[in-house]
Amino acid sequence: MYGIYCLVIFFTTIIATYGALSEIIEHGATYKEVGLFVIVFYCMSLLFIICNEAHHASKRVGLNFQERLLNVNLTAVDKATQKEVEMFLVAIDKNPPTMNLDGYANINRGLITSNVSFMATYLVVLMQFKLTLLRQSAKKALIASLTANLTKIAATKANPQ
Repeated sequence: MYGIYCLVIFFTTIIATYGALSEIIEHGATYKEVGLFVIVFYCMSLLFIICNEAHHASKRVGLNFQERLLNVNLTAVDKATQKEVEMFLVAIDKNPPTMNLDGYANINRGLITSNVSFMATYLVVLMQFKLTLLRQSAKKALIASLTANLTKIAATKANPQ
């Protein structure tokens, strides 16, 4: 469930940022872009909360479990159980508990930085497409304007009044 939610946050942030930046490039800054940046801030705040709480929960679960095992009176049990508890404590220490998105990605603080880097990459590519389209439309407008001006000049030279 959280995996889909994180993907929705990721794509919403990219789309809102791209929309705001492309509108600023084309028409200048207005209140609409402020609204889009509020959406970006809200989505990134949600992502931070999810990742930060997952990080803290992972740390707390591992430490609480280790603490409970260490509080067990090992002198009251046999040697095999003592060895098993010690090996389990070592296993918890070497492989701390993690939360993940159905095995695709671990939810921790590193997810925030990786999402920001992915978003920056996608935004650079999208903005390159946008700027290419703007250049092509400006070039077409310039050619149309020059053609119209040359036609006017040719018409005035052909029919001087």
